[in-house]
Amino acid sequence: MIRCATIDGEQAHRRHLATPSGTGYWRSDLLISDVADSPAPQAFLIQQDPQTLIGSHFHEQDQFQVVAEGGGSIGRHPLTPLSVHYASRYTGYGPIVSGGEGLSYFTFRAVTTPYAHFLPEAREKMRDVPRRNLLGRVATLSGTDALRARSETAVETLIEAQPDGVAAWLERLPPRARGGGVDAAPRSDRFYLVCEGAMSACGSRLPRFATAFVSADERDFSIVAGAEGLEVLVLQFPSNVSATPP
Repeated sequence: MIRCATIDGEQAHRRHLATPSGTGYWRSDLLISDVADSPAPQAFLIQQDPQTLIGSHFHEQDQFQVVAEGGGSIGRHPLTPLSVHYASRYTGYGPIVSGGEGLSYFTFRAVTTPYAHFLPEAREKMRDVPRRNLLGRVATLSGTDALRARSETAVETLIEAQPDGVAAWLERLPPRARGGGVDAAPRSDRFYLVCEGAMSACGSRLPRFATAFVSADERDFSIVAGAEGLEVLVLQFPSNVSATPP
């Protein structure tokens, strides 16, 4: 399965929501899947209001979060663009606190889950499974001129590859260069997030903050940078995660 989406078409349909504590935020869905699908990828953008707090919580599926704009913190750790955070299923994280300019971040899951379980109230719903929080290195984008002038491909590791396949890295591609080939192992689902420039995939041009989900069985997937070059974030889930029931 390969599914692509752009944020521009979804912003008109974004909605303002609130947590049980009353914290306000906007949510824009990029990829929506029926939970009966296999796999059932999910991607959305959260735009948290300035100086607000979303309390500590957990989800029933593994997820990546990527800070797009603004600033704040998660737990004791500062967040800036492009901070990358990974939380495994049933792993508590937070609180997420936004700064004076607000905090915008994407959430990516290879398997859809509709609920957030807030702590400590939902602690009894946690399962006794291995838990893991990973906060990656912060990547700095090149900027328009430097990206256009790039002549060689480079890869920057943000989360070191874990034994189960979890990893995150940034690919920097010169104009019209090809990249994004899927290695023979591990068999893992991936999300691609365009951070700068543009990417050709899914038969179309994907601009900044567009995303592509590529399931583990898509062995021949590749990407091509646009005329302006490309910096794309690759988020790799545990091997065969889409085949794992919630």
